[in-house]
Amino acid sequence: KIYLAVFTSAEQLSRIINKETNYYTFKFDDLLNIIGNTEIVINPYLEYGKILNQNEINGMRDGSIWKPQKTMIMEKDTHVMVGKPQNTPQQLIDALRKYFQTQEIVDSAYNVHYYNPETDEKPHTLICIEGKKIQETMASEIGIICSNVEVPNPPVDVIVINKKDDFGAYICRTFKPFYSKRKKFLGLF
Repeated sequence: KIYLAVFTSAEQLSRIINKETNYYTFKFDDLLNIIGNTEIVINPYLEYGKILNQNEINGMRDGSIWKPQKTMIMEKDTHVMVGKPQNTPQQLIDALRKYFQTQEIVDSAYNVHYYNPETDEKPHTLICIEGKKIQETMASEIGIICSNVEVPNPPVDVIVINKKDDFGAYICRTFKPFYSKRKKFLGLF
């Protein structure tokens, strides 16, 4: 299959091609409009390379890729089962840890195994995020990360928790976070 190679910067391009070469610079939206039905490889041969298939490209064009696939609000008290995952989704944890380091609003994040007998066929991965004003765009970015890594117990649900709520307090008290924001200290040395 033939893909269009796209690099996120000249620096990324120079990591792969170490001789002088010509290249074009585009805004990503303009590129999406130019390429038609061609699929893209972003940063090929680099550790964060990504193939964008036609569905993902179309989702970027119309904005649907940035929306959560499904949103659920529990209207009543619901009994769920939460535990430590037997198979840690390490690729997901590593990718999310890197991503959360770039997000000032995330204080901590937890990986748990979750089962809601009213809505789920089997237990699956639940990522619990504690932070300030988590936005819908972050949920969609996390969704993109989730779709690009192997997860032993799909699907992946993402929720925002608050230590002051019963469920959030339980998660924070019972599980060790896989990500915690580093505290910044001011001082004289």
